Amino acid sequence: MVMYVSFASMMMNIVCNYLFIFGNFGFPAMGVRGAAIATVFSKVFEMTAILFLTYYNRFYVAANLQSLFGFSRRFFLKVFWEASILGFNEFVYGLGLYIYMLLITTYGNASITAFSMVGPIENFLIHLFLGLSHAGMVMVGGELGKSNRESAYSYAKIVLKLGFWGAIISGFGVAIFAESI
Repeated sequence: MVMYVSFASMMMNIVCNYLFIFGNFGFPAMGVRGAAIATVFSKVFEMTAILFLTYYNRFYVAANLQSLFGFSRRFFLKVFWEASILGFNEFVYGLGLYIYMLLITTYGNASITAFSMVGPIENFLIHLFLGLSHAGMVMVGGELGKSNRESAYSYAKIVLKLGFWGAIISGFGVAIFAESI
């Protein structure tokens, strides 16, 4: 169901982009603003369709208002605390990226060009290891949910080793091919 709704939303976005960006079929040409409006329309459609189909078909994830908003103050504070830690982490990560970009741009056009060429490799490696860590979290969390501490520990060790050796190999690969990259 979600795949079909997402596909319909994507098609709606393409059609609305055609209409709103270039001003076809009597619509005004809005450029980038038209692209933003088309994206908002398609995402609102997607959200509404998924919510409607979820509640209409009474899928098990269709929660009532009591279960969505009926939580204790203690639970709220615990979630807020955890979210604050995560938010701080993301803030520091974003600040680091900002400083990183600032440093690169101070060295002139050559460094900006080099960074834009190496950026896809960097992004690939970052997302490769993020995917590994997320897969590890799912595997370890699933085992902990089943109270299989030994298995969870075993999975955690495997993911840790894969991450460590993957980073070592990636680092050597980048160092070896640094001149040609």
